[in-house]
Amino acid sequence: MKALQSKYGHEEFEVLAFPCNQFRLVLQAKYGHEEFEVLAFPCNQFRLQEPGSNGTEIMNSVRWVRPGNNFNPGFQFFHKIQVNGENEHPLYTFMKNSCPPTRDGYRSPITDLYYKPILVSDVRWNFEKFLIDHRGKPIYRFDATTTPSDTEKFIVEALQVARAARSEIRPNIGYSGEMGQFRNNERSRQISRHHL
Repeated sequence: MKALQSKYGHEEFEVLAFPCNQFRLVLQAKYGHEEFEVLAFPCNQFRLQEPGSNGTEIMNSVRWVRPGNNFNPGFQFFHKIQVNGENEHPLYTFMKNSCPPTRDGYRSPITDLYYKPILVSDVRWNFEKFLIDHRGKPIYRFDATTTPSDTEKFIVEALQVARAARSEIRPNIGYSGEMGQFRNNERSRQISRHHL
């Protein structure tokens, strides 16, 4: 975790998620007191949907245009990065190497993807999310179509594991229970889990 903190400049986090849609504010407000943080990494590699040139411009767009009305997301926006291709950010290389892709194909035609080479491990579209545990290990990767309620169960579990690890009540606690059952239902292709 300290290596991630020093390498990527964020100092105090336990569990991270990388959702980039409307429910991130709700999750940050609900779980932020438990050392949970939502971090947004804008990217323009999917149908050129993020044209802002820097974090300030993108934040101003969120605040004043979409959704607008002085909207404050309540979480940190980082500079725009590349999540796939020759110039992908090392954080995404690390996360993608830790959790397999959530689907076999792509949501849109390859002509909507603005990077090369195209690999099996690539982030498939905007709003793909990763959940990082208290040790700095990616534990889940969520497809862009994963609903907020489905994501939240995994966040709650990761926070429970982090609390147990900090209190040393059950130092060998792992990820199981409802999460194992969830993986076996019809939505299991939308979420991939790192095998611990």
